[in-house]
Amino acid sequence: MDEYAAPDSKSEVVREPLTVAPIVLTILCLLLGIIGTLLTCTSFASTAWSYAAPGFMPPEQAAMMESVRAEQGWWVLPFTILQLIAKMVLSVGLIVGGGAVLARASWGASVFRPVLLFGIAFEMLVGLFGAAYTAFNFSKMGEDFGDIMSTDPNIPPELAELMGEYFGLAMAVAMVFMLGWALVKVGLYAATAYSLPAVREAD
Repeated sequence: MDEYAAPDSKSEVVREPLTVAPIVLTILCLLLGIIGTLLTCTSFASTAWSYAAPGFMPPEQAAMMESVRAEQGWWVLPFTILQLIAKMVLSVGLIVGGGAVLARASWGASVFRPVLLFGIAFEMLVGLFGAAYTAFNFSKMGEDFGDIMSTDPNIPPELAELMGEYFGLAMAVAMVFMLGWALVKVGLYAATAYSLPAVREAD
């Protein structure tokens, strides 16, 4: 009689080879992760500075900035911090997951896909909310900026008003760019997740 051979409990994992498309898309996501990490660190620093800046301004400008900040609402700072934390998590995930996929790690795709799905949800939420918030408030932001500049005795009132108008216009342009860039990243994340090769167990 043939001896009984117990089945091998360790199934061999077979990973389909990476083609050009997922390699290129993953590299782009990896670059976005690196850039996002640097920009998020910069945003953390600029946010901290914006709250420390009134201490270095003339009293009139400092009071005006504090008044504008109070009008925006108490939720702006917590929302900004949560957004930056989520952005940092996404950026680090893109770096780790993208690097693992390119290194052909067995867990690469299983980690990278959730990161990409999180990126799609994040960009849709933050991009759409940011664009809507800017569209609703950009004229008020311009007026507030002009009022702050008008408190400086070295700036003529007409110039301060003009600066406020251009600031509002710049916010509108930033809104369009922000929304478009968010949609580009959503498309990149979706295409990358779709292009990743499947991982299966050999029979």
